[in-house]
Amino acid sequence: MRYLKAIIAAFKLQLLGGKIRGEFPVVNVSHEAGKHIVTVVKHSDNQVPGIQSMFWDSRIGHSIVRPLSASTETVSYEILKNFRNQPKQGDLVWVSGWLGEEPKDFGMTEYTEVTLSNSTTAIRTSRNSSNWVIHVHGRNAAVAETMRNYAQFDDLGYNQLFLAHESDAPPLGLGKRKSDLGSTEWRQVEAAVDFAKSHGSKNIVLVGWSLGGMIVGQFALNSNFREGVQAIILDSPLIDYPSTLRLQARRAGLDEDFGDYVAWLLTKSRLLRVLGYGYEKLPSLLKDLGLPVLVLYSRTDGFVSMERIEEFGEINKEATLVEFKEGR
Repeated sequence: MRYLKAIIAAFKLQLLGGKIRGEFPVVNVSHEAGKHIVTVVKHSDNQVPGIQSMFWDSRIGHSIVRPLSASTETVSYEILKNFRNQPKQGDLVWVSGWLGEEPKDFGMTEYTEVTLSNSTTAIRTSRNSSNWVIHVHGRNAAVAETMRNYAQFDDLGYNQLFLAHESDAPPLGLGKRKSDLGSTEWRQVEAAVDFAKSHGSKNIVLVGWSLGGMIVGQFALNSNFREGVQAIILDSPLIDYPSTLRLQARRAGLDEDFGDYVAWLLTKSRLLRVLGYGYEKLPSLLKDLGLPVLVLYSRTDGFVSMERIEEFGEINKEATLVEFKEGR
């Protein structure tokens, strides 16, 4: 039974686009003093102040919310905007910092869609500059995850590319449902770097979020076309798979050794190899990336482990590690 559970976990790790379960339930939706209010069960992830996105139903549901008040058991938010349907009692929701879905939601008034050599479509904003920044989102996320970076880099005068993955849904992505865990996706970054160079870039910064961090790091380790890439920024990066699989095992109420077993099967299982879901070795960022790196992270990250972040910093002598306490 343990073997079967681990094989299923290995498949789930690589299959994208499935159902995304919320973290905490909605207990009430009401109108009070002209405000549309949603009240949810108190949870470690909804103790963060400030305007946030609230998601449910695998991100089909999306509202912009602002915390109003909290009791010992619940947190209430004012709904500022609904992108589609409003949340209802019983929905399982989660909160994040996306704050939008389309470029216009992030203040982009002028942008173009460009097709890269791997046939994906990227969002481009242009400034009269040879400085470029390329943004790479995380697993089961979307381009909008990275667009919250737009304003600060625009203020600094950067041209920007926001990448879709080949596994993203059309029209931006190609609709592939399988993740290769970063072991091949770095070629998408290579296509973006090639585009930037063909349009006059001299200085390129790569920004990767979560799994996007692993992808950016694998580009640095594997690509022969790094010239012009000056630095890397990693936001909550996936450092290595065994530690993150241990974290996910604990979250699921399992012994963390189960995570090590899944990691072992990913490289040793003949069944997974035959079906195209196995690896000679799992990609890792516990290597010298050979570039200046800024890492933004939180030890309370609920998705990827920071268990080995100091080891990453020791290996990468040009790394700057910035910890956000209780950042989730």
